[in-house]
Amino acid sequence: MAHKVKQAESAHSKQGMACGHKASSHTRRSEKFVQAAHVREICGGISDMTLWRWLNERSFPRPIYIARRRYWREADVTDWLESQPHQA
Repeated sequence: MAHKVKQAESAHSKQGMACGHKASSHTRRSEKFVQAAHVREICGGISDMTLWRWLNERSFPRPIYIARRRYWREADVTDWLESQPHQA
């Protein structure tokens, strides 16, 4: 049974490469969604006003709205933080 699973995974990888996708694009990143309070915390304890400014002035990841609440993909926020120049 495990052999059939490996064959299916291998076929899926080959199919992804045939479509022009990198094999790594098929690996799932964290799909964890977080609310604004957690986003502010992982951004260094910024205020809600700073988050609002970043959304309006920078290329900060856009939230999605679920039931009138804002959620961000945690991976998008951490990727954005890592791409920012570090200030000394």
